[in-house]
Amino acid sequence: MRVMSILFVVLSTMQVATAETPQQITQFVNKYCNHCHGKKTQKGDFRFDMLDWQPAKVESRRRWELVQQYVASGDMPPRESAQQPSARERDRFNNQLETLFDQADRNAKAGGTVLRRLNRVEYLNTVRDLFGIRMIKLPVSFPEESSNTEFDTMPEGTFLSPAVMEGYHDVATSIADRIVPLPNPPTYHSSLTTSTIGGDQTRRWFGSKKQFLRFTGYNHSGWVGGLWDSLFVAPSSGVYRVRLLANAQAESGADGKPLRVSFHAFDPSTEQLPKRFRIERAKLVSEQEIPSGDAAWVDCDVPLEAGETFHVYCANRFSKGDYPTGALNRGEISKALNALKKRPEPTIEVRGLEIEGPVAVLPRVEEFFGVWPPKLNRQELEARLLPLAERAYRRPLTTDESESLLHSVLEHGKLSGSEAFAWHYAIRRILCSPQFLYREAENTSTLSDYALASRLSYFLWSTMPDEELTALAASGRLSEKQILADQTLRLLKNPRSHQFVQHFTGQWLGNRTVKAINVCDNRYQWDDNVRYGYVRATEAFFAEVLHKNLPVSTFIDSDFTYANSAMQVIWGMSPKPEKSLSAIAARQRQSLVWPEPERLNLIDLPQGTPEHVHHRGGILGLPGVLTVSGDGVESSPILRGVWVLENLFGQAPPPPPQDVPALDIDTSRATSVRETLSAH
Repeated sequence: MRVMSILFVVLSTMQVATAETPQQITQFVNKYCNHCHGKKTQKGDFRFDMLDWQPAKVESRRRWELVQQYVASGDMPPRESAQQPSARERDRFNNQLETLFDQADRNAKAGGTVLRRLNRVEYLNTVRDLFGIRMIKLPVSFPEESSNTEFDTMPEGTFLSPAVMEGYHDVATSIADRIVPLPNPPTYHSSLTTSTIGGDQTRRWFGSKKQFLRFTGYNHSGWVGGLWDSLFVAPSSGVYRVRLLANAQAESGADGKPLRVSFHAFDPSTEQLPKRFRIERAKLVSEQEIPSGDAAWVDCDVPLEAGETFHVYCANRFSKGDYPTGALNRGEISKALNALKKRPEPTIEVRGLEIEGPVAVLPRVEEFFGVWPPKLNRQELEARLLPLAERAYRRPLTTDESESLLHSVLEHGKLSGSEAFAWHYAIRRILCSPQFLYREAENTSTLSDYALASRLSYFLWSTMPDEELTALAASGRLSEKQILADQTLRLLKNPRSHQFVQHFTGQWLGNRTVKAINVCDNRYQWDDNVRYGYVRATEAFFAEVLHKNLPVSTFIDSDFTYANSAMQVIWGMSPKPEKSLSAIAARQRQSLVWPEPERLNLIDLPQGTPEHVHHRGGILGLPGVLTVSGDGVESSPILRGVWVLENLFGQAPPPPPQDVPALDIDTSRATSVRETLSAH
């Protein structure tokens, strides 16, 4: 079976009505099970007369699968029972159950599912896409999803607790502050000279007698190409007035246009040293031409989100591609920088830097309201608020929902006496409503096209449907078989589908555990290069199976795998000039980018590759998967066996019988894991 076929099946949630237990199953149960698990006797608190036959419902299916496991293993009926089925009867019973399970899956209808709250990832992605706002984060106190379910999208693990609701309210308030800025926001003001701009004089290209700074034009990071206020973090969202005391050495740059500076915003909390933040990860938010001649103050308006800072670069001293990029280490960067500083191309001189603000609201605020301060009347709310609510709810509003929302916002405006406070309340009301926080509320045996659009989008992108999906849902065509298939393929081809790869492998194949596990580095070659390689190799392997629609059997045995340079050294391949992990680690520690895994063709490996590498096909050959089935110190065949049962066969080991005592075996003479297991 191909992976794509499975995806189409997953899009439907199983739902059938309660039915009587099939006769062939009832006959076996009456003959061999009811005398211990019937009305008169209920051993293990288990009764067949109370067990519904609903194989398409999760809880009923789990209990019948448990019955199947006990019968197949021979644990039930107990060996001391007088009534024992023959091997043929056991096989027939289990085969009948398997056939009935398969029929239930194939005949299941979509709809009638329980409410599903947006989990942490889905919530953050949704609010970011809904408003297009950077720097939205959950509070540190926001609870993790329940760990007693297989996936954090399952409704059993996404219950709504007071702590979760408080976290949602905090985020909703933060977003409302950004959409509807309230009076008297926190402000910032600074005035810097050449001795304090950037706070790192050793890396600057100084002019004559250090009277001014020159932009290098090596727009790589603040470390080598940018200037900034090392203390500045925007206290609130808005437009900041940045003044540069500067002049250009020529009237034009490499592109024939006037020399100009560019402002790139980023979150400084994601980097240990903000000066090392790479330009390709930052957001270009503003550009300003700098006149030639004597130095003069130039005003620049820079829109920033609360919590952001920025680097300033010379945008056009050099043409793009005129300097090296990529995973460069400090030595390579310094060598390139020294060469570029000696080149004669003109640049921009800077003598001072001032920052104040915010001096105005962000452009998106004026775009949303049309005018600032905002107006508050029924016409404005219908034109601006109701479309926002429809996008947030991912479906059209009912008449009652529209009227309730309009009435409450207008009443809030009367009570507060402020249009801004009423709009602030409106944003919070939408983001804290059940219609937004819960993504499915189907109470019938059919699934609406809007619910199907949400199900597909959250499944593959972990976020709300885009305009194309929503339009198809509005037309009623999304449920058509071919259109649904085409949209599934479209979503998979979009880079956003990495959300599915990342979070599915994080839970199914244990990547989230790999990111946090502590490995004994006294016994194993281990550092963050290796950890990163383990995580990315698992994601890359799964992504290839998914996007190439390979057979499901590829997960068990494949002729390819992935490994980065550090992993290849551990495997004894050493494809790079470095001959040891420590050499690669020393090189990468000075790099700004971790080494990415590369695809290894296991049937065409370089000569001299160790034999074990040839057998690393499939997920059981991925070191990340092997890592999560240990404790960071020892490899455990028992834990690995349980992992295979649960994650590959979908069968949790049955609980031990109550009369089995604790193990008390002498393993003091065992010299290996195999001998220890033999003693047990």
